Amino acid sequence: MEEDGQISLPAVRAHTPRIKKEEPTSAINISALERIDMSEVRECGKIELGIVRPGKYSRLWRSYVRSFHVLGDPRVHGAQLRYMITSEGRDLGCMLFSASSWALSQREEWIGWTAEDKSSRLHLIVNNSRFLLLPWVHVKNLASRALSMAARQIQRDWLIEYCYAPVLLETFVDKAYKGTCYKASNWIYLGETKGRGRNDRYNEVALTKKSIYMLPLQRDFRAVLRGEKPYKVVRQDDMW
Repeated sequence: MEEDGQISLPAVRAHTPRIKKEEPTSAINISALERIDMSEVRECGKIELGIVRPGKYSRLWRSYVRSFHVLGDPRVHGAQLRYMITSEGRDLGCMLFSASSWALSQREEWIGWTAEDKSSRLHLIVNNSRFLLLPWVHVKNLASRALSMAARQIQRDWLIEYCYAPVLLETFVDKAYKGTCYKASNWIYLGETKGRGRNDRYNEVALTKKSIYMLPLQRDFRAVLRGEKPYKVVRQDDMW
């Protein structure tokens, strides 16, 4: 119609894509927070691991990890669970469990995995990709207690969230740290990484080497990971 002279259209405006800005999180003033310093974890009161849902508490979790974890707040895709470690209304720390690493020769050999096994059942391994005790919290044995609690409840929580239960946990500890809390919680040391990224399939990413730790969540985890036994799932017919 414009070409025929029937209407006159305004000039075309250049389209600028809208970039969603992350909601700012106020800085955390450590000096204004109550220092929690106890000789034994039993003095801390009832300790709980609560799943962090999207919203205000999620932003607080991210702010803690961004501010106080050496690796910061990761961009995680896929299945994941974020926990806040609390006691009687006080925040003590943060945990993140997410997808396992793609390539890890020590793990594959330890399990007795073939490439086909790994491709089919890699999702049954979950990575403890962040673990943080807040810097004003000083409670003896709290780290190992939190790890033990997570090991006891993550199968149930993952089953509820994603309709299947993992059978093995993994984590990577920078060589600058001793991994004492993982050892105290019965995690198994497997050796060192080769200094590659979690998804680096082609040896393109050079990173610092880390200690590898594993924690079976059930005795028959190898049989499950090799496909010799079924893993626990919630069938669609059972969902309501």
